[in-house]
Amino acid sequence: MIYLYFISIFVSILCILSLYLGIKSLQISFHWKEIIHALREAPKNPFQKSSLLLFTFLTTLILLPFFWILSIYLKTDANVLSVLVSMFWGYHLIKYLYPDKKKSNDNE
Repeated sequence: MIYLYFISIFVSILCILSLYLGIKSLQISFHWKEIIHALREAPKNPFQKSSLLLFTFLTTLILLPFFWILSIYLKTDANVLSVLVSMFWGYHLIKYLYPDKKKSNDNE
């Protein structure tokens, strides 16, 4: 049980560190609009250092609620809810960062 806390702390540190190093390598400010734009542009050059750091940030950001909620509710019946919340979080985060281009063109 205690190992999940250590994994959660490690994933949190990795998330913050990859965000910081990714932004520093791109030389942009810490504004959310610029970070979201950088995350949307990262798949265009997937093997650059900054893109790999931003992919690491995105992956750990998606996994954060999964590890933190499971580390708290592992031995209860709420662990099913934690998986559902984590899936909901990841789905909507990806949906927001990479919107469907067909839908955005239809609305115009």
